[in-house]
Amino acid sequence: MTIKQYIPNGLSFFRGGVTLVLVWLIFMPQSLLLAQAFFLAGLISDKLDGTLARLWQVESNLGKKIESLVDPAFCIISGIYVFVRTDIQPWVFWYGLTLIVTMSLLRLFVSWHRKKLFYEKSPLTRYGVLITYILIFFYLFSVPYREMLLWVGIIYGLLVYLNYGKMLIKFGRRQE
Repeated sequence: MTIKQYIPNGLSFFRGGVTLVLVWLIFMPQSLLLAQAFFLAGLISDKLDGTLARLWQVESNLGKKIESLVDPAFCIISGIYVFVRTDIQPWVFWYGLTLIVTMSLLRLFVSWHRKKLFYEKSPLTRYGVLITYILIFFYLFSVPYREMLLWVGIIYGLLVYLNYGKMLIKFGRRQE
C-alpha cells in the first residue's frame, strides 16, 4: 500500500474540515479574508481529490460516499457565508439553496431506495457546479459586475436541476 491511495480521501476530509471552519466564520465578524482563503483551499481540494483518484487509479466507494456528502455541504455553507456576509440578494440565495438541497435529498433518497450510490455526472452538471463556485468567488472577492453573471447562473442552475432530475429518474428505472 502506498500513500497515494489515501491522498484523495484525505483531501475530501480536508474539505469537510474547511466546511466546518466556514460554518464558524459565518458567526465571526471581520472574517472575510479567512473565508476567502478557506474557500480557495476548499475549491482546490475539490478539484484535486477526484482528479488524483482517477489519475492514480485509487477510486473507491468510500471516496465517492465522502464526496457525495462533503461537496454539497461545502457548496451550501459557502453560499450561506456569501448570503450572510455579502451583498447578494436574499432571493438568489434561497433559489440556489432550494435547488441544491432538493437535488441532494433526491439523490440520497434514490441511492437509499435503490441501495446503490447514484454517482453519475454530466458535463451540464459539472459546468453548473463551476458556475456556482465562480459566483461564490465573485461575491466573496467583490468582483465588479458580478450581477451580470448571476443571471447566467440562475438560468443555467435551473437547466442543471432539470437535467439532474432526468438522470435520477433514468438511474431509478435502470435499477428496477
